[in-house]
Amino acid sequence: WCAPKKAIHSVQTLDGNISFSTSGTDGNAVIVVRDSKDKILWSWHIWVADYNPTESAIDGMMSRNIGASADVADSDEEAWMASGLYYQWGRKDPFVGGKYYMSTVDQSMYNADGKWVGITYLQTAKSRGAIAYTIENPLTYLYGIESTNYDWLFAERNNSLWSGETKSMYDPCPAGWRVASASAFEGATMDAVVGDYLRGWEVSTSEGDNYLVAAGRRSFADGQLTNVDVTGYLPVGFIWTADTNEGKATAVEFTPTSLGQGEAYRSNACPVRCCQEN
Repeated sequence: WCAPKKAIHSVQTLDGNISFSTSGTDGNAVIVVRDSKDKILWSWHIWVADYNPTESAIDGMMSRNIGASADVADSDEEAWMASGLYYQWGRKDPFVGGKYYMSTVDQSMYNADGKWVGITYLQTAKSRGAIAYTIENPLTYLYGIESTNYDWLFAERNNSLWSGETKSMYDPCPAGWRVASASAFEGATMDAVVGDYLRGWEVSTSEGDNYLVAAGRRSFADGQLTNVDVTGYLPVGFIWTADTNEGKATAVEFTPTSLGQGEAYRSNACPVRCCQEN
């Protein structure tokens, strides 16, 4: 898929590699390689943005979420651009956000032929709640059930899919980066907040201010966007960390009156912020 339609084009295999062209339009895409039976063997997220994460890093952390085309949110348009993509904990492939900031309607995605494609929402089950299934179906959102503690994995939990110490093959961050550990956000407290809650918090660090946009999440119960279109209230923010906590995982959570870390069901999909590998 590609969002917007012209973010990348001319995808082809060349000398055993996959090549593509970008149009200069900020956006995101996922490209796949298939076998002779049309089975997806692997997929790659392509993040198209005028952005150098190393030059913009703050305390070794990216200044924006994966998939975002802006760092801060001074307007609703910039907040939408800064929200980035959403990941179920431990999965490598992303899901899009809304059509605009605070929208619960999915952003439009298109295939290589320019035709609309969408996310498939399925309840996890023995037949599909496995890593192999998600590799073959990167556009399928697996929401959890009570017996799995609302993990998208149906069988035993897997705490090594993401790690704050060793980067796994399922880590969605670019080369040289990994999903930030909970310890990377230790300074993200109300004591470090700069200014008012404006579509998120600006958090002061020793090297500068890093903005955390309130982009909501996709629900563990049905995969739909939530905590964004809250009538009469400002949206809530979530950012996954690489840390696990028993059957759940740790997320940075923030509201207009609080900023901290808490446990969240792993079939939630939240934005991700990357840290430089040691």
